[in-house]
Amino acid sequence: MKFVLVGTAYPHRGGIAHYIALLARALEAAGHQVLVVSFRRQYPELLFPGKSQEEEGPVDVRVDSERLIDTVGPWTWVTAGNRIAAWQPDLVVFKYWMPFFAPAYGSMLRVLKRKHVRTCFLLDNVLPHERRWMDVPLTRYALGPVDAFIAQSEAVARDLERFRPGTPCLRVPHPIYDLFGEKRDREGARQRLGVTGHEVALFFGFIRPYKGLLDLLRAVALMPRQRDFQLLVGGEVYGDETPYRDAVRDLGIADRVVLHLRYVANEEVADFFTAALSACIGDSGVLSAPRSVTASRLAVPLPVPRPPERASERFPAPLPARCPPALREEVPRSCAGNSPEWPPVLSFMARPSNASPSCTRRKSILRPSRSTRLTCTRTRVPIA
Repeated sequence: MKFVLVGTAYPHRGGIAHYIALLARALEAAGHQVLVVSFRRQYPELLFPGKSQEEEGPVDVRVDSERLIDTVGPWTWVTAGNRIAAWQPDLVVFKYWMPFFAPAYGSMLRVLKRKHVRTCFLLDNVLPHERRWMDVPLTRYALGPVDAFIAQSEAVARDLERFRPGTPCLRVPHPIYDLFGEKRDREGARQRLGVTGHEVALFFGFIRPYKGLLDLLRAVALMPRQRDFQLLVGGEVYGDETPYRDAVRDLGIADRVVLHLRYVANEEVADFFTAALSACIGDSGVLSAPRSVTASRLAVPLPVPRPPERASERFPAPLPARCPPALREEVPRSCAGNSPEWPPVLSFMARPSNASPSCTRRKSILRPSRSTRLTCTRTRVPIA
């Protein structure tokens, strides 16, 4: 079969680009023909909240692609649609995760529909975590012409049902990435990252308010001082770093938090997960499977087996908890007694995405929000 994959690809960086590269390789290995269509310009610099959009250093995510799409250049949308149709694919798969891409994707889809080309959306999200007034109309525009969908979690499938009830939708958990090498020497990884604590929890990935890092910092401030505990943070802040650095200072936890507020290169990822005894994953929406959240939010190869006592269930049930005091108990417990070869994952739901990340006074940092909703899931996962 002939497949076209539309989405972020090398030299752009991040989990979506990794996903497209691995999917293209898997399809080609199965004997299919693959054309990757990517972005000439993914985000205008004025709208991009990070520092860089392209890979730096050695990478293993190179994939041949045609960079046809400018998200703010409508003339490229029709050109890209015509180019894809001319290749005569059996199926065009769009990687979709936010309404920003709806105008470009929606226009391309309408070109393809007129030419009777079958299309599919591979959905990370239907609606974004941080909502804006235009999200619903843009989402309707993007989803309208699509023939079929693949949802990577039950929550996404439910969101899709609101927009396209009864449309064919295959539910497939997020796959496991295998880009980041093998487990490394723990002491060497700790030294390279400046980690000194015995119990180490990791918060990893792009940092945005809805992911709940501020809640986790509040929880660290409430932990007993006699615990030899550190929180290791690795990831680029999308937006202003100041609230997080201020929180560490104002809460008096500078000795208990190791901040690497930068994009973590692919070759460094194994260091972060080797150094940690547990991984903390936060989200403002309903959490999907720990496997899905780990792979998509953390972009690391962490398979999540079911505990033996829950072997008949698809995923572990969430443990109820509320506010940073609950995390204060759960985070150290997730570290205690675990070897570096087999760390657990602690998943939690953070404050709503419309809550401000600003925290300038100690009093406001320590006071849990009434609207904060937390759910904890403790699941054991191997590092490599």
